[in-house]
Amino acid sequence: MAELNPTPDKAAIARRFQAAWPHYQAAAAAQAHIQRQLLALLTAHERRDFASVLEIGCGNGGFTRLLADVCPNAHWTLNDLCDTRACFDFLPQARFVCGDAEQADLGCNHDLLAAASAVQWFARPQDWPERAAAALAHGGLLLFNTFDPDNLAEVRHCSGRGLHYPGIDDWRQWLAPHFHIHHIGSEAVRLELADPMAVLHHLKRTGVTATSHGQVWSKGRLAEFCRRYRALYSTPEGKVTLTYTPLYVLAEKKR
Repeated sequence: MAELNPTPDKAAIARRFQAAWPHYQAAAAAQAHIQRQLLALLTAHERRDFASVLEIGCGNGGFTRLLADVCPNAHWTLNDLCDTRACFDFLPQARFVCGDAEQADLGCNHDLLAAASAVQWFARPQDWPERAAAALAHGGLLLFNTFDPDNLAEVRHCSGRGLHYPGIDDWRQWLAPHFHIHHIGSEAVRLELADPMAVLHHLKRTGVTATSHGQVWSKGRLAEFCRRYRALYSTPEGKVTLTYTPLYVLAEKKR
């Protein structure tokens, strides 16, 4: 059984993401795909009048830049565990809230609340819809992704470690009291990497190892991980797979 981490160490998550920033943009192919998919969900919706936008987990601004193109006149509130406000010179009037989105004052009456690959780090994801609803105006849109229970299954199977991810049915139940759900669904985003060591480097460079709590790989344990990974997840071309399973939500706060 995979080792789960029901109480994420937010300080450790912040430190590991800060360490990953120099490599993040080059390594985060799956995350960039997820951002594009979220944007496509938003632009397919008929609403365009977003006067106030709140983004949580804004990181270094990759998703923010995409959103800014479709919300050119919005007032922005940006939130992240790390103080990355220096990355947002393209939004000089934005309010930056540094801290845990589960605890921080995120304001209210926003027209759009967006989060790309952030909600999976929450200690209590079941509370997120109520908290998001409190930050939104009536009729405001909630746009976010998390991941479904099959996320990074290769690493979970070969290491015995991984996050616990709620499923679609959980999210439907949690969202229903506060939101009309316009879209909820998941997909598989499969990367092909050179070898199992490249998988571990990819996870480190994108901050995905942020819940490892100082996990130490002994020489023997690392060798066994690599052996199992190659045996189970090699491609005909001699590479190995790593599969993300993002779960996307677009919902409207009930009036």
